[in-house]
Amino acid sequence: EGNICEYYVNLKDNSFESLKVEDSLLEIFEKSHTWDELIQAYLDNYVVDEDKEAVSHFYNRNFIVEKLSEGSKEITLECRIRIKGEERWVRNVLMRGEKNDGSRYAMIFVRDITDARKEMENISNLVRSKVLIDALPYIQKYNGKIVVVKYGGNAMTNEELKDAVMSDIVLLSLIGVKVVLVHGGGPEINDMLKRVGIESRFVNGLRYTDEATVDIVKMVLAGKVNKELVSHLTLHKGNALGMCGIDGNMITAHKIESKDDLGFVGEIVSVNTKPILDALDNGYIPVISTVACDEQGQTYNINADTAASRIAAELGAENLILMTDIVGLLKNQATSRAFTVNQKLS
Repeated sequence: EGNICEYYVNLKDNSFESLKVEDSLLEIFEKSHTWDELIQAYLDNYVVDEDKEAVSHFYNRNFIVEKLSEGSKEITLECRIRIKGEERWVRNVLMRGEKNDGSRYAMIFVRDITDARKEMENISNLVRSKVLIDALPYIQKYNGKIVVVKYGGNAMTNEELKDAVMSDIVLLSLIGVKVVLVHGGGPEINDMLKRVGIESRFVNGLRYTDEATVDIVKMVLAGKVNKELVSHLTLHKGNALGMCGIDGNMITAHKIESKDDLGFVGEIVSVNTKPILDALDNGYIPVISTVACDEQGQTYNINADTAASRIAAELGAENLILMTDIVGLLKNQATSRAFTVNQKLS
């Protein structure tokens, strides 16, 4: 109910099978021989100009296969389309299909959400005023201030949470908060190591990083994860700039000293804040992956929580926000007993 079209797409052979199509969209379904042709017709004839880039990215086959292969059950995007001169809001929904061949099949439907959007937009001026009045002290307090957000855990693997986080970060930036996003990428690293046949090892909570693993870490964190986060922020109309600790000699590190060999796991020696401040001063949200190198150019894997804390300290940030699915500081993992603020660490 409310869907203006429903269809299966075979991502492997670029074909589609329509299940339900509103009369206003029927022509492009009848004239399109491949799914690529259908999406191009959808973009050319219906999607408003301002939303075409985001919709084109959303329906990119490589992007879809990647998301479904990662285990995402559903990805969504809201946009505006124009039918017979009338602008309508729709939600594009892509779900893993029920046919064979796993992630190569997907179920797509486009749902009209115009009425729901209008209801949201029709919030009374009184309610709007109250929200702004309540938020004003916080907007004033943090306007022009730096806030470092360390992003990881469940909020990074859950698409709905990821979308909400990226939206909030862009909102903070728009109201004048200088957000610095520092990220990890443990699940993505684990997945890539598994693909290439390297076993993941952890020593005292830190990833053991040999020569082969450090190359994977650099590729995944500074490449795949970093650029995906930049892309998500861009989809929400944010100005984001992807960086890693190696760029601009931002983070200098050396091999961490430990009784147990951790391989190329680094300890931060210094943080050069200039690349970060330059990005902030030019209106960008710096998105930083935590790989660094020493004076000889050796790459090290840096714990993201540690890196975010050090970056926040060096920047003199107003706040450091750690986003994770860990319940807190644990005294004993077996009992999962978290410390209270008044308890002393020993």
